[in-house]
Amino acid sequence: MNDAYIATGKALEYVDNLSQLRPDGTLKSYAETRVGPSGAYEKLVIATQWRQIDWPFISTFDRYGPVFTSCRLLGHEPVNGYDTDHYSATWHSFPFSPSYDMWVSVANGRVIKVVRDYSTTTWEFSFPIAVDLFDYSHKADAEPKGSTQ
Repeated sequence: MNDAYIATGKALEYVDNLSQLRPDGTLKSYAETRVGPSGAYEKLVIATQWRQIDWPFISTFDRYGPVFTSCRLLGHEPVNGYDTDHYSATWHSFPFSPSYDMWVSVANGRVIKVVRDYSTTTWEFSFPIAVDLFDYSHKADAEPKGSTQ
């Protein structure tokens, strides 16, 4: 999990679509992040403009210890056309520590999907379960139209 976390953070171009997982199993878009050589940009669904963001230094340690604890390999399954290994853990990013499921591409070691469940801990968002879907096929180099510094 640590290697996949670092590999994704070092990817030169990708799109991360963050959604709310509704009780009926459907996804409701919340935000999109685009990372490319010209920078990182984020746009909440309710926003009218993209904003440039500082992309954090990726580390496998939080201020109080490892980012991932209680890691387990759960199985092998296809996700969005990728052959993946499915892992579970507890993710630590102060002050948050949700349960964390991660699907990692067998081919390139990058994260394909993440599900963070905050239902038994402090919520990071206005909803308890967040789903990140990563797409490495889009060209994210160009600054999105309507971006702000």
